[in-house]
Amino acid sequence: MRLTILQIITDTTKMITNTKPDADPTNNSWMWVAVSEFAVIGYLAFKLFKRKRISFNTVEGESLSDAKNSNVDMDNLMNSINKSRQLYKQLSAKCHPDRFVSDEEKKVIAESLFQDITRNQRNYNKLLELQEEATQKLNITF
Repeated sequence: MRLTILQIITDTTKMITNTKPDADPTNNSWMWVAVSEFAVIGYLAFKLFKRKRISFNTVEGESLSDAKNSNVDMDNLMNSINKSRQLYKQLSAKCHPDRFVSDEEKKVIAESLFQDITRNQRNYNKLLELQEEATQKLNITF
């Protein structure tokens, strides 16, 4: 056992000492490929760090001035988000054209109102106007 281990050690040392770097040209070419890849990666990293970054102050300033100059009804927006669904359900149930089968005139009015209600189901102020219109034209109490 000792003899085989010593034999392996001596064989590997002979192989290491007899191998010259210039003897095998494939080892040398692969080294140059690796060096060139490293150079390309370094160049790309340098360009990435050197690139100018967008200044967020100018973007925020333009957006902020546009937002200040816009005419947004925040009250309608918040009511549309929170209350429009409940009002839409109530109006669509009360103003459905199928409720006015006997009266043809009210059925036509209800159809046009119902179409307006479904078109404006997310606009709270418009739904309130349609509720008033339904109260006047169809004599519905809410």
